[in-house]
Amino acid sequence: MNIPSSCVDVEEEPMSCDLSPGEQLLATGLVNGRLLLHSYAVAACDSGGGGSAGGTGDGSSRCRLSHRVVHDVGASSEDHSCRAVAFVQGGASVAAGWSDHSVATFDVQTGKLVRRVEAAHGDEVSSLFCPRGGGGAAASGQLLASGDEAGGIKVWDMRAEKAVYSYKKHKDYISGFGLQQKDSCLLAVSGDGTLSAHDLRANKFRLRTEDDADDELLSVCVVKGGKKVVVGTQSGVLNLYSWGAMADCSDRFPGHPESVDALFAFDDDTIITGSSDGVVRIVGVLPNRLLGVLGQHGDLPIESLSLSADRRVLASASHDHTVRLWDLSELVDGASDGDEDVEEDGEGSGGGGGGGCAPSVVKGL
Repeated sequence: MNIPSSCVDVEEEPMSCDLSPGEQLLATGLVNGRLLLHSYAVAACDSGGGGSAGGTGDGSSRCRLSHRVVHDVGASSEDHSCRAVAFVQGGASVAAGWSDHSVATFDVQTGKLVRRVEAAHGDEVSSLFCPRGGGGAAASGQLLASGDEAGGIKVWDMRAEKAVYSYKKHKDYISGFGLQQKDSCLLAVSGDGTLSAHDLRANKFRLRTEDDADDELLSVCVVKGGKKVVVGTQSGVLNLYSWGAMADCSDRFPGHPESVDALFAFDDDTIITGSSDGVVRIVGVLPNRLLGVLGQHGDLPIESLSLSADRRVLASASHDHTVRLWDLSELVDGASDGDEDVEEDGEGSGGGGGGGCAPSVVKGL
């Protein structure tokens, strides 16, 4: 199945990207400190029949993703990278965290600064996350979780404009966040090899996994109706934890040749992973299997993934100075090539090398 994609070329390496839960907007933080907002659209599909501009010429259909710059927000200060971005308040604002320890929010309609906290953390901001779903303020996107390079975590209430919770027990950088919606728990993974959970209703610490792990934890998501937590690691292994018995992982799934720096739950049984080998993969969870390749950024690492609220667009940010927007409409609509297991191959032809933006192939979905 051909997966259409569109390249958003940026001037420097993107460090983080996020898709708005409201409008069709993409936020990207760059290593040079800039914050970019792009709008995007999925054009109507054209049948491939006579080799028309939108078709493939093989009888299949192809949709076109387009994009344009809406706002280019200046850097927080010189020589400070924009390390993390996240839409908050239902997409009305976008938050960004910088290496100068600051966190700021901007109005998405005007691009103007709403608020900046200069010393939001005691170290460089490493991750931002807006919990969406669950109970309390998280249900309306009013919370923002931030992590730093020293392992600190803060949760901010956008209505009160202050931090309502902090945690400082991690011993290394916070690499990513997730949400267990049923119990409204924020999940955080760290370079110290541990995962922690924090109750967003009560603003209190809930648990932390054993700290004798030999692997850095880099990314996290929740599947199986909240019963399983999937964690990407530096070694490329996916660790699976059972909610309610989180002291140690209950299953380990090797298969990625390099680190899993980003992952996102596509549905309760399927996740999308971004690896430092530049490949975006589709992975089934319990049964654990690599289902295929969505696309790739040459052989350059993928820093960030984000999935739109309707699951029809995936954004992937990489060191190749691009953010790619992938049209997943066919996957959402149930189009597939069958249920047979297909070996993961053809990675070298998926997205091409360097900065090319050719569509790729998903196999086995």
